[in-house]
Amino acid sequence: MIRKALITDVPALVSNWHLCFGDEPSQIKPFFESEAFSLEDTLVYEENGAAVSQLFLIEGVLRKGCLVYPAFYLYAACTLEEYRGRGIMASLIEEAAAHARERGKEFIFLLPGEKKLYDYYSKFGFEPCCACEERVIEKGEVLTDDFRLSPVFCSKACRSLAIVFAQSFGYGAEKHPEYGAVLYEKDGGTLVITDIEISGKTGEFISYLLDKTDSPEAKVILPASGGNAIPHGMALALGDTPLPANIFLNFTLD
Repeated sequence: MIRKALITDVPALVSNWHLCFGDEPSQIKPFFESEAFSLEDTLVYEENGAAVSQLFLIEGVLRKGCLVYPAFYLYAACTLEEYRGRGIMASLIEEAAAHARERGKEFIFLLPGEKKLYDYYSKFGFEPCCACEERVIEKGEVLTDDFRLSPVFCSKACRSLAIVFAQSFGYGAEKHPEYGAVLYEKDGGTLVITDIEISGKTGEFISYLLDKTDSPEAKVILPASGGNAIPHGMALALGDTPLPANIFLNFTLD
């Protein structure tokens, strides 16, 4: 049976997350204490009185110039191992799409955790939407691209939660009043930027971070500008609004 989550489900939701993804309960709990978590927008599959599969829908918007479209971000979808292979998650995803339409959303976005999941989600109408590339930016390099021109999926809830998660998982976090927000970690001498807020001053922001962390170079996923594009997210259009090109996902909580 598919239903919306109840407050009494939270211990099971934490346990399922831990068993499926390996994160420790202490790392998971901030999600359930944040504005990203909504019982109304959490779907569970119950069998024999227990929640055995779940997914979370987080409020967000797609911005394209002056246009703003309401959207959801589908996050942390999982099924306990002994219940897999029965189409339970497929039923949850279909119900999530119906729920999103009822809530007036135009799109659902997600970031598959593995490459093979792009094929899985495509069965439900999700399309690769984010043509990105991994770029290595050396200290002193001038980055002139203005990424404000790209349609951006934004979620304040994801942004605030990502910064909380950074503390739980040992990442660095920076929220700058002029540039935006970013999550990062150090890998030897390289600054690995895992999430970045598109502010239109991306180059200045990265230079600032390189100086602050005393790093000679940064590795970051940015909208593709050449021929080495990689998929970095998927979207499902829920109505008649066409999916814009060159979408960029901010703060994917990956």
